[in-house]
Amino acid sequence: MAYPMTDSYRSFLQSMCSFWSPEQSEYLATEILNQWSLRKSLRNEIARLEAEVQKHDAVLGHLLLLQKQKLSKLGRGGGWSAWLKQEGVPRATADRLVAEHVAFFGLEDQLPHRGQREALEGNLCQAAHRTSERLDNLLKSPKSKMAFMRVLADCLGFVVEYGDGLETVRLSIPQPQEDTVDTAPAIIEMQPDGSVRPVNHELREEGAGDAVL
Repeated sequence: MAYPMTDSYRSFLQSMCSFWSPEQSEYLATEILNQWSLRKSLRNEIARLEAEVQKHDAVLGHLLLLQKQKLSKLGRGGGWSAWLKQEGVPRATADRLVAEHVAFFGLEDQLPHRGQREALEGNLCQAAHRTSERLDNLLKSPKSKMAFMRVLADCLGFVVEYGDGLETVRLSIPQPQEDTVDTAPAIIEMQPDGSVRPVNHELREEGAGDAVL
């Protein structure tokens, strides 16, 4: 059963379809396959372009690192930020490409003044709000939100504990694991008279005495 459409939407459909005749029984299947083929072609083109972008990002990461090292030296007065602004390059994107390049090649010591700095709380809050807004259409119910939080916490390495009825959740940072050294059991025993005898751990039972080989 057809549903009502606005004139503008009907015009849009007619312009996008290769053959507009919905009253014909074979129309839908033919046009769906045609649109699916076009979609696959566009997806393949997007993947190809994305691969090309990644290649250029790899080059940019190296070049931007060199420029940042040059302009971020002491006494340059914020030259890195000023240069990016002058050239119309978003600093967030430039810093991300540099960070990815540094992390991939293990070059953290190349930017020691930023290597171990914690993210500002304000930036973390902004990122959380932006992520929440993007997930509004996905996380419709408290149950779906709880499931998302559980998976996210697992990915971030937190310990997740649920309250009664899954209505509350508590996250905690796991305690660091202490290294333990396994010690081998003794293979000999000193006797009261000073003699030595081996211990058979397979046959030895608690309270049954020591088996002698």
